[in-house]
Amino acid sequence: AYRAPELLFGTRDYDAYAIDLWSLGATVAEFFTSIRAHAEADEDDYDYDGDDFGDIDETSPFIVSKRLKLLLDENPTDVKLKWERDTLFNGTRGELGLAWSIFKIRGTPTENTWPGFTLLPDSKGVEFTLVPPVPLAPLLPNLPPIPLEDSKGNALNLIENLLAYPPENRLTAAKALEHPWLTEEGGVVLPKGYPKHLLATSVSSEGQSKERGSDIQAEDSSEVLELGNLLWDFLERDQGE
Repeated sequence: AYRAPELLFGTRDYDAYAIDLWSLGATVAEFFTSIRAHAEADEDDYDYDGDDFGDIDETSPFIVSKRLKLLLDENPTDVKLKWERDTLFNGTRGELGLAWSIFKIRGTPTENTWPGFTLLPDSKGVEFTLVPPVPLAPLLPNLPPIPLEDSKGNALNLIENLLAYPPENRLTAAKALEHPWLTEEGGVVLPKGYPKHLLATSVSSEGQSKERGSDIQAEDSSEVLELGNLLWDFLERDQGE
């Protein structure tokens, strides 16, 4: 569910930082996906006479299937629930299934949306239906309300920029660490004791980056690691609550 799309089409020439940043984007998105109820025991273990699962609103913040609701009505003290967040992309059906789940949300790659896609070794092995991208917000029903004037300082903007198709278009770790959602007052709440000075990462200009040459890789690596650690802290805190 977290693999970058270029890895699904046989490439051996990829940007390791870019694929990590896609994974981070999918992880951040999961902070805000639907939370789905499951029975701790297999639902088939309970007596159930119904035969209609009914439609489920997959964009609801909390999802309880019709069958599970009926089980709860019939066995209110026996059915133990556990809640799990949905992943944004479906990684349970193999690489092709994951690729299609990405395309259904981010759109089937074209020359306009991903100019280098057809150069990937396995890009022509399967012909996918051409579908346009869909808005991410309805798929993230637990997003906090976004003020109309706040078009770039919210979590949705960060996710959109991490889940860009061409790897070179993805937000860099350094830029992500300076994103308003992470740095401005009223954004995310840092875990207790988190050293806030680590968010004050300076981003070098393009000219400076060229001058430093061999130092770029080490700096990028530390920034990807720092961003990953920060978001992992948020994920652990989220699951703990």
